[in-house]
Amino acid sequence: MRETAPGTVSPAFRQIRPGGVLAATFVCGGRSAVLKQHRVPGRYFSRWRKRELERIVRQAGWNILKLNIIANRESEGRWLNLIAKSQV
Repeated sequence: MRETAPGTVSPAFRQIRPGGVLAATFVCGGRSAVLKQHRVPGRYFSRWRKRELERIVRQAGWNILKLNIIANRESEGRWLNLIAKSQV
């Protein structure tokens, strides 16, 4: 999955108009997997490290306004909150 990320992210991000803002949340971590013991069994989680996500987003042509690691009481684990603006 990691090797196809740049090719997947760029076209998806192009759907947002030039100068537009993207807000997204990603699972933080280093091991992606299909979760069997989860409220939605069989769901695939692609986990990202902060530096890794930052590199992919910048390569796709975005300016990162915020990229924070957060812990959420509603969902277990750590998350990456991204706010980025497309380059004009």
